[in-house]
Amino acid sequence: SKDIRTINQDFGSRHILTHEMFKETPINLGNMNKVFCSQWLSDRQVVFGTKCNKLMVYDVVTHSLDQIPSLISTRDAHGGDQQQCGIHSVQINPSRTLLATGARNTCDIAIYRLPTLDPICIGENAHRDWVFDMCWLDDQFLVSGSRDTKMSLWQVTPDMIDEKQEIPSYRHMTALALKECRNAQKVRALTFNKGFKEIAALSLNGYIHVWSAETFRQKLSRKLPSAQENVCLAVQENGLY
Repeated sequence: SKDIRTINQDFGSRHILTHEMFKETPINLGNMNKVFCSQWLSDRQVVFGTKCNKLMVYDVVTHSLDQIPSLISTRDAHGGDQQQCGIHSVQINPSRTLLATGARNTCDIAIYRLPTLDPICIGENAHRDWVFDMCWLDDQFLVSGSRDTKMSLWQVTPDMIDEKQEIPSYRHMTALALKECRNAQKVRALTFNKGFKEIAALSLNGYIHVWSAETFRQKLSRKLPSAQENVCLAVQENGLY
């Protein structure tokens, strides 16, 4: 009989760490001001947003940096109050065909096509303060949370995606719904719990809020043990936050 041997699944990770094969590689970003958010686009490209309102793509192989043009909302084009306070969130939909992030005005959201990063549409005239985070519910529906204590529901319809439009033109969309998050003070982070069909929101006054993703209605709020630096939120596969 043959001797059957197994390898511990953690062996590779432990080998890399114990032999110091995994090291940080600092990247010089020049005069850019702080990276607020990032996502892997592929095994070699990272997209990130900065405090100085730049949306950048970095190639880890060629070390090249490319800037993606920001989308301008109607209120900015008409000389409105331009709030440029950083891109705080970058989120990719489940099929990895769309990327949602901040627009030139920090109160608006921008949608780009993947993998080309061509502009699709800008979501505007909903939030009156900075958009801190977003989460995709599926390939069409997106929720955003803001410092104005409100949450917006958006839909990127198939006609927006399939429409043959000249680059760099893009559509302007309005929110399907805009609702206040009760007991919240500045919505800071969002995540979608697919198993329970819930949206969880974290506010800076130390509360976690649960919304129904199907009805877009708030179900409950709970005070957290600590109100210090509550700025991020994640969900496990078993549905625990």
